[in-house]
Amino acid sequence: MRCAGVLKILFYRKLVFKILYKFLKFCVKLFALGFLIVVVTAITLWSLILYVNLSGYFKIYDDIDKLPSKKYAILLGAAVKPNGEPSDILNDRIDVAVELYKEGKVEKILISGDGWSDENYDEVKTMRAEVLNRGVKLIDILEDEKGTRTINSCRNAKNQHGIDEAIIVTQGFHLPRALYLCTRSGIDAVGYAADKGQYAKILDYQIREIKASFLAFYEINFGDFPEWGYDLLEEVELIVEK
Repeated sequence: MRCAGVLKILFYRKLVFKILYKFLKFCVKLFALGFLIVVVTAITLWSLILYVNLSGYFKIYDDIDKLPSKKYAILLGAAVKPNGEPSDILNDRIDVAVELYKEGKVEKILISGDGWSDENYDEVKTMRAEVLNRGVKLIDILEDEKGTRTINSCRNAKNQHGIDEAIIVTQGFHLPRALYLCTRSGIDAVGYAADKGQYAKILDYQIREIKASFLAFYEINFGDFPEWGYDLLEEVELIVEK
């Protein structure tokens, strides 16, 4: 009887070990599958982000003499200070747009920014006042007060103002995505970098631009991004309020 009991115990131990072995083997396979999914997803996302940035990278100029002339400059909005003055980033964009106008590289300037979402905040009003003060004629200024996001600025330029060709004016970190969006919106666009100084939060802008590039690819190819998705991406289109 004692021998039978020992054999029975050994049998159940063997059965338990066998079950544990199979369970651990299953866990390893599940972990490997999960890891593979994460790796493939990461590679896919990085490929899409790289595609968006390379699509516009070779259309960026930093030498005004080599910059091809276009009829329009699209001046993309950015943050305005509480006192109504342009932020450093926006001020540099305005400077560059006016420079292009005075050098004869463009005939007209479309100022596109947030001019309606908040009655106490108006990028377009600030940009209009600044370009006028710097010598641009009123007749050569177009306005888009619903350019709250880069994709809106590009679509409005094409659909509401009939712009087919343009020089996009914004900072270098933003230009590849802006060019991708405007080109895919039907505008023959090149970019001129408005980098005239060092910006305090440049690293933050560059990191956020990575996530915004994915958002740009999604919206161009699949339509408006779902509302819940903005929370996941931390509303990444708010890059310098653009």
